[in-house]
Amino acid sequence: TCFTGQFVVVGLFYSYGQLFAALIHETGESGGKLALIGSSRDFLLNGIMALGGFGVNKIGYVTLSTLGSAMVVLSLIFDSIVPNTSWLFLSFSLIGGIGNGVLCIPY
Repeated sequence: TCFTGQFVVVGLFYSYGQLFAALIHETGESGGKLALIGSSRDFLLNGIMALGGFGVNKIGYVTLSTLGSAMVVLSLIFDSIVPNTSWLFLSFSLIGGIGNGVLCIPY
């Protein structure tokens, strides 16, 4: 599961450039607002990963990996149905960032 988790997290991390270009084209929002969505997700991912060792000791690695996987899946589902970029900030940045950070915690 560690390889799969890393594969998903790194894939989502590096694919935001393609999503960013498509969002600018389809929504007409400013680049700064859309860049904040990806940057916030990356900030949360790295911040949660740095503090994740405490959660592994208290909750366990398997439980945290399951929680992170569930959050990533929910984030991807919500990303596909949100009506505007404000909701995308909530689903992609907050839920996706925390989920990716929890999923990518080193054992």
